[in-house]
Amino acid sequence: PMDCTGKRIAYTGTSMQYDRQEVYSAITAAKGEIDYNSVTSKTDLLVIGDQNPEGSKYKNAQKHGTPTVSVRDFMARAYDGTPWSFPVPTQRAAKQSQRARAKADKTVAQAVRQMARETPLSGFVGF
Repeated sequence: PMDCTGKRIAYTGTSMQYDRQEVYSAITAAKGEIDYNSVTSKTDLLVIGDQNPEGSKYKNAQKHGTPTVSVRDFMARAYDGTPWSFPVPTQRAAKQSQRARAKADKTVAQAVRQMARETPLSGFVGF
């Protein structure tokens, strides 16, 4: 079966072919975690039913750059064991990169301030 270990997966809409419990069972069988109530920045994938898909979960997935897949494609992969790759969306990757750079900049600034406090000025030319 496909491996979704540690991945948070939400389901929205309804399906003519699969009931909600079947989709949830496929997620847990693949060792994924179900986001029952909402899609957040921590959700890795949104499975979209073929009816009524454009609710708040779908809108939040777009807002957070969460990848989406149709329920038919997801269930086909679940049943035939096709591996699933979880791409990091460009928007999410950019935010993660921006946060990492900001954290690194903050760390460097703290180190420079600490060095300035600890370094005596008498060792520098002109002091």
